[in-house]
Amino acid sequence: MRKLPENVVFQNDNGEIISQPFAEWAKLVIKEKKIKPLKNEAGQETRSALDVVKALFTAHLNDSDGSYELPEEIEHLADASDFIRSQVQAHLAAVTAQKEQQNTEKQKKQQEKEATKAEKEKEDKEYLENQRVFAEFVIAQSNKHSKKLEENFKASINSLKLPSSIAISSNGMGLVVSESTSKQDLAAATAALLTGMEGAAAINASLQFCLGDVMNASVKAKIYRSKGDAAEAVKINILEATNKRYASGVISAYSLMAERVPAEKRRPDIAPSIYLEASKITAPRMKEGTAAEQEKLSKQFEKTRNEAIELINKGELVGVKDVKAHAASFKKSMGLLRDSAPSIPEIAKRLFMGLWIKENLTHVDETYTFSAGKDSPEVMTMPLGEVTDRITDAMNEFQAIFLKEYDIPALIKGTVKKGKGDNSTEEPYLLADPFGLNSK
Repeated sequence: MRKLPENVVFQNDNGEIISQPFAEWAKLVIKEKKIKPLKNEAGQETRSALDVVKALFTAHLNDSDGSYELPEEIEHLADASDFIRSQVQAHLAAVTAQKEQQNTEKQKKQQEKEATKAEKEKEDKEYLENQRVFAEFVIAQSNKHSKKLEENFKASINSLKLPSSIAISSNGMGLVVSESTSKQDLAAATAALLTGMEGAAAINASLQFCLGDVMNASVKAKIYRSKGDAAEAVKINILEATNKRYASGVISAYSLMAERVPAEKRRPDIAPSIYLEASKITAPRMKEGTAAEQEKLSKQFEKTRNEAIELINKGELVGVKDVKAHAASFKKSMGLLRDSAPSIPEIAKRLFMGLWIKENLTHVDETYTFSAGKDSPEVMTMPLGEVTDRITDAMNEFQAIFLKEYDIPALIKGTVKKGKGDNSTEEPYLLADPFGLNSK
């Protein structure tokens, strides 16, 4: 038996489903059809007008063959009964239409979900193929260039203008100084070597930016999904295949500074680490506020980042500490400077959420969409690159906490140089029981 519905539904001429609470609908029927309460011979009310409407609606709702007849006590409500019957029929038709619409919507959503899944599978396949071709070509070219490395190295060393009494050793790793070398010759050699070292440092800085540029371009070309993915793939698939060791975090840093420091504003005489610190000047994600307010804040931070780059190039910010102080001053003026460093749980949450989001959520046009709050109807967006940056920042913060007593470059390399000169040796340099397995 069908029960009385909480809402009476109708379908208008446009096919839209209109819903009205039963109690409100019943009041209108009672008023329109002038339905009165039922009374006994003593004039006492035996059934309210609302109960009469409920009874009629329920009766017609379950009268599938049209055999319902009015009880004698309400035969005078034949007109109201016919009206309610027509309303019940309209209600049932609307319920059927509503279910069909819901099924259609469900099927549509399922089709969209399947289409999205198919598109993602296609995209994943294209990414994997692009990465395979890219990695194979890079490895082949790297091996080709490696054969010329020694030749180029010696040519570069021999290009130094040294006095005739001083010569480059046969392996290019030192000098042969004759006993007749004068003080002036030694001074000239020192100047030439210092100049050569400056040139080598400039080349190294340029290569860091260039590697960052090519990683960013590979993401744009859909070889990799993000800077983080590109860095990890280069580390695992390319650098290790060519017996070269680089941390993916280092490559991500190159990509970050290449993205945020325009090529025309990079100077070869400035350490890339200073530019990298400037590139980290980015707006924090607002816990409250509109998308427009977040965009405004992002533009303010971008302006400050560009100002820092200009000050670096002018020589007014000469080190990482100066850039940090400049950023801190701006954050303080905005009321955004934290009183203390983030706690380990805060960093862990950022790291976990970033990794979980990249592993499980689907982004559209390189952008993730989140709810602005647990019960908020508003949404907020975050670029894929920002999620990757948050993972990298959290990893760097954890590194500073847990590995502060280590020489990080030596740790990545796996060896450390002990001693001086001819007595120096390369000894293993490893993490000490990182998971506490022997700390009983």
